[in-house]
Amino acid sequence: MRRGLALAIVLILAALSLIIAESAIAQSIPKPSVPEFTVRLIDHPYNVPSSTTTSTDPYTGKQTITTYPGYHVQNSSIEVSIKNQQFTPYSINNQNTLSLFYNVSYKGHYTGDWTYYPWNGSYSRNSYAVTRIPQSTSDYTVVQFAPPTEGQMDFRVQAQIGYYDSYQDDSVPVPGAPFTHYIFTGEVSGWSNTQTINLADGSVTVSTSLTPNPTPSSTVPEFPLWTIPLLLTVMVALAGLVVYHKKRN
Repeated sequence: MRRGLALAIVLILAALSLIIAESAIAQSIPKPSVPEFTVRLIDHPYNVPSSTTTSTDPYTGKQTITTYPGYHVQNSSIEVSIKNQQFTPYSINNQNTLSLFYNVSYKGHYTGDWTYYPWNGSYSRNSYAVTRIPQSTSDYTVVQFAPPTEGQMDFRVQAQIGYYDSYQDDSVPVPGAPFTHYIFTGEVSGWSNTQTINLADGSVTVSTSLTPNPTPSSTVPEFPLWTIPLLLTVMVALAGLVVYHKKRN
């Protein structure tokens, strides 16, 4: 009985230490602000000149001249420019370096399914199969998209302060496997207002309400404060039982 009670006390002490340590980590990571960004349609048109080729029949020696007409390429792209926030990367617990990242997601205007950019696989609660977008060293972090030829697209941006751990996923034997997944630990902002760009004329409209916080908001465990005194109370009670049994023996 005494050994069992002693083991229980040790386990409770270990759990209490883990809770305090993880709570300290959660409190040491600041929450980023909701990002400000602009979206615009950029045209890089160019002309491909006409060209001709000459081929010779190997049996008759007859030459054939083929002319290819020139053509015009619109070559449009969408640029998302995110205003960088004041943040200097630093180490936490002398192990992980906290940095500021951005999530950019987009969708067709007439659907509710958002896609993360740049995309490289699936998305789950705490696992991102995406290429991370770190904050640049200039005033703005810029990403570009290849848009469809017509219609409207929605964009939104989210900020992250924390760090990523990566692992290789080879659970699905398909070409390109294994895939690299990134597990984020830290704090995230809410999503920005949604900006809608019209691909016909490049006009942009902004929604009037912020998108609710996404899942995951953070992978750092956040424990309610009442769990700490509860564990302390249980530990004291078990210690009292040990003393009681010693006195009886």
